[in-house]
Amino acid sequence: MSLAINGILRVVLWTSIAVSFSSAFIPKRTFTFTSPDTNKYRAGYPTLLHASAQQNADFEYQEMKILTQALISQGVSNSQIPADKRVEIEGYCRRIVNQRSGSISPENIPSELAGTSWQLAFTSQSLVSDSLPPGTNIKLLFKNENRLDYILEFTKTFGLKQLAADSSYTVDTNGVIAYTYDGISCDVFGLTNINVGAFGLLKGRASSIQASFFDGVLLIQRSNDMAGEFFNVYARI
Repeated sequence: MSLAINGILRVVLWTSIAVSFSSAFIPKRTFTFTSPDTNKYRAGYPTLLHASAQQNADFEYQEMKILTQALISQGVSNSQIPADKRVEIEGYCRRIVNQRSGSISPENIPSELAGTSWQLAFTSQSLVSDSLPPGTNIKLLFKNENRLDYILEFTKTFGLKQLAADSSYTVDTNGVIAYTYDGISCDVFGLTNINVGAFGLLKGRASSIQASFFDGVLLIQRSNDMAGEFFNVYARI
């Protein structure tokens, strides 16, 4: 997925739109660490004891649902999450993938994804978090069982609102969601759906998301890159 993000961002540099000077307005990264406030999101959830819920990772699953709601609604970026909290969240992801039942079988994933929208709530992949300007949201809009929009939404970047990559996708028997770019458009300076003429640099390029756990509420990717194991957690929005 990091290749997808880096590739789309590079396209911006090739456009004739005035986005080229918007980098001067991109806010610098801050290092104010904060954990999301999850108290108000716990209403309606039962109190689970970690030990008693260990077999099916019920505790970890409930915590991940609460955390993803809090992270998205409060706009907490991954760079703001304290290191110890990040390790804790990674542990939740690992136990859900390894222990929790109820993941939808790969052949049914396309029909479950069709008509749904998702947002990346947490990533432990440094290539992703380090390559994006602050205030960037990654969203997936699955239009049907074989088309999706891969969206980068910029909330703190002057002029540039979003980039959307219209893509085709397939799901293989291992649960790998592979998508290929067909076209890229952007919303910039109040103008919407502007075709990015340089998208030919990316046309036909493929990227993928490994659905290590997917139940229609959470989509957890566990993969490896040069830095080792990482997790990406998408929540349905």
